Amino acid sequence: MEKGKNTTAIMIALLAFLAASFFLDDIAAAAVKEIQSGLITAAVDAFNRFYIWIYVAFLAASAAAILKAKTKENKARNILATASSILMAITATHILKLIIQRGRPDGMPFLNPLFGTTDYSFPSGHTTAAAAGLFSAPTTLRLSWLAFTLVTIFSRLYANKHFLSDTIAGLIVAFAVAAFVKSRLKENPNAEDWLELRRQLVHLAIGLAIAWLAWKYGFAGYALIAAAAAGILLSYTIKTAAIVKNAAAKRLRNLAVAALGTVERKDELQRFPGRGAIMLFLGSGITAAIFSKEIAVAAILVLAVGDSMSHLAGRLIGKTRHKWPFIEEKMAEGTVAGIVFASAVAAIIHPAWQAIASSAAAMTVEALHIKILGRRIDDNLTVPVVAAVVLRLLGLVSQ
Repeated sequence: MEKGKNTTAIMIALLAFLAASFFLDDIAAAAVKEIQSGLITAAVDAFNRFYIWIYVAFLAASAAAILKAKTKENKARNILATASSILMAITATHILKLIIQRGRPDGMPFLNPLFGTTDYSFPSGHTTAAAAGLFSAPTTLRLSWLAFTLVTIFSRLYANKHFLSDTIAGLIVAFAVAAFVKSRLKENPNAEDWLELRRQLVHLAIGLAIAWLAWKYGFAGYALIAAAAAGILLSYTIKTAAIVKNAAAKRLRNLAVAALGTVERKDELQRFPGRGAIMLFLGSGITAAIFSKEIAVAAILVLAVGDSMSHLAGRLIGKTRHKWPFIEEKMAEGTVAGIVFASAVAAIIHPAWQAIASSAAAMTVEALHIKILGRRIDDNLTVPVVAAVVLRLLGLVSQ
């Protein structure tokens, strides 16, 4: 109870500081301008240039500190909590940027290098990332992370890339997310949880690769459908090899099952080996073949990111089960997480409101009981198609 009160008190203090910081933005900018010098400018430029590598070094140090700790705490859980806090905080910041759309103090829009879309000012992404590490770091590195966070804030103000209020907002997002993850993350993830983590990471990696192919090549949709067809044939071969007497066929089948067993549930291996990957290729292929590149890629990203994060969040932090007409095994927290993460990636290509609406529709359908002839439709088929249809309709409305 005391810990909860402390968290609430810190959050209230940070929110009050944020409210005050809007009136202090100009004062802070003027103060930073007063101390500018060639030496400080060179140091700040170097820090900003190597920020990502410094950040990676801090992450590696945190992971090493957790693994070397002599306490009986679940080390794997602590690493998972740190990674989750950072990823969720950065995603939340990205969504807020696109919704609020505050311009940068230097008036120069920063463009996403891949899609050319604008990256806005509020909250500060650099500050959020650093503070998320601070609030989830092991105790032994807390002061080092604090120094890194403070230098990050100063560098963003000095380079005139952010207002003071942007950085305070970044602190708030990071603190809120870290506190939420610490309070909700499973205390003792079991073997099935780690299997699900591997499954969803593979799903995410394949989905992102498919999205890249769809963005680069116009024929990707048909190639993906062909790959799905080949996968179905291979799956049938693997399944029937169990009753074939040929020793070579059985060895091949055993190797395939062993490989799939690291990322697939046992019951799925028995019924339909490789089903997840096959349906991912098929759903993405159909979407890419029917819709324009911009819509198809966004819909595939919704599937890759939203579906993966929905499963992981539901399993690791979920406490509220859905009720009919939703699938009761799924968690409401997972659906919300899927919407947030899917919106973040779809908004890279489409306006934020369209990204959020399409992601909400797709993730809602993903959680619904949808059956045809008594069989549940695979969400790898429904999610990208629904997301694409909604994006198309919203695009027509906005014209």
